[in-house]
Amino acid sequence: MATVNVEKIVILNRFQNGLSLIPLIFYIPIGVLLMVLRCFIFIHALIIYYFLSKISFVHSVLLRLMFTVCGFVVTTNGSIRSDRQQLVLVANHMTSLDPFILNLVMHYILVVEASAHRGDFTVMCNQVAISGELSKDDCVQLIKKTVEGQQALSLGSTLPVLLFPEGGRANSILGLMKFRTLPFQLGAAIQPIGIIAKRWFFDINISTYSSPWWADLLFSFFVPFTVYSIKFMPLTERRESESSDQFCERVQSNLARGLGVCSTEVTPADVKDFMKDRRETRTLRSASSVVTPPSSGPTPSHPEQTKAKQQQPEEVTSSDPALNVMLKHVREVLPHATTRAVLQDLEQTRDVDVTITNILEGRVDLEQKPPSPPQQSASEKELDATTFKASSFHKQAPARQMSLQERKQAMLDTARQRYKEKHGIP
Repeated sequence: MATVNVEKIVILNRFQNGLSLIPLIFYIPIGVLLMVLRCFIFIHALIIYYFLSKISFVHSVLLRLMFTVCGFVVTTNGSIRSDRQQLVLVANHMTSLDPFILNLVMHYILVVEASAHRGDFTVMCNQVAISGELSKDDCVQLIKKTVEGQQALSLGSTLPVLLFPEGGRANSILGLMKFRTLPFQLGAAIQPIGIIAKRWFFDINISTYSSPWWADLLFSFFVPFTVYSIKFMPLTERRESESSDQFCERVQSNLARGLGVCSTEVTPADVKDFMKDRRETRTLRSASSVVTPPSSGPTPSHPEQTKAKQQQPEEVTSSDPALNVMLKHVREVLPHATTRAVLQDLEQTRDVDVTITNILEGRVDLEQKPPSPPQQSASEKELDATTFKASSFHKQAPARQMSLQERKQAMLDTARQRYKEKHGIP
């Protein structure tokens, strides 16, 4: 599996760059009109979808035509394996509308977490909700009982079970998050499904990591259309000597290869930690910009300010340019931290995030004082205390000239003595 940073796996912003907003400005009147019209058409399509979803002809032709008018263009490549009595479908998760889009193509039983999907279109699908407090064995038994109950009600026909093993929405254009092993413990054959969603004309992301379903839906109404490509991949069965983890990795690699992306080790827990650190950094920056007053230099008319500026310690820097760059980043986030304390911790950690964490957790002493000057010996103190002025001002010029010569000689003697003490000359 490839090593990919978390920020490349998740989509954080709806708009990719500022240039994408330029053509969007001229499109806004048309987009708003489309969005309003499509909202009314979508309501009628949902009514037909709810009452006539069991009729295959209506489901495959009429509904897909109406949702195409609403901006959802769905294309398929391959088909589901209907010859299997028990079948588990695993798909990558790009948007909050994925379960709804897949339900336009086929019927299934969706496995969702009890608190993960609230108020979205998954309520219109056959589903089984599992709690995060249950163990894996309990979840497996709950899913199997649900499938058996559905089979008894439908007189033998069994719907496949659909799961999103990534556990969260990811940018499937770059890579897949690490799969969870629950779908691969159900004891059934696995058919991977690849979902690719694209938008033309405008660089507007279809979904972000934390965007609600209604925001994704309204943006789909706003743009001209969104193309969803559903790719059914070959069936994958578990080998005899293969564990659940190995089976999971093999299916993930096959799905990533079919989508033309890489498999990663990024988990939903890693994404949550990344989002938490990102929010904390934003909070610290906003707090520092509000609390820190703008600095104004002292004017020459205020001698106290000029004196205080002269008494300020010299700015501490490092000979390593990389440390100076990291020091600048830390001071931007935590301007109250002393430069010397930050630099000493950076020399040990060489990581901006770790140093910020150490400062926030109180591991760094921010009250460090600059090193005191070296202690002077008694002889040096005596030399420093030596004065070279005359004891009295003579009225006669020869006497004043003699006093000047004496002071010069005393200065020379003092300089010689300091030189001998410095170099250890007896």
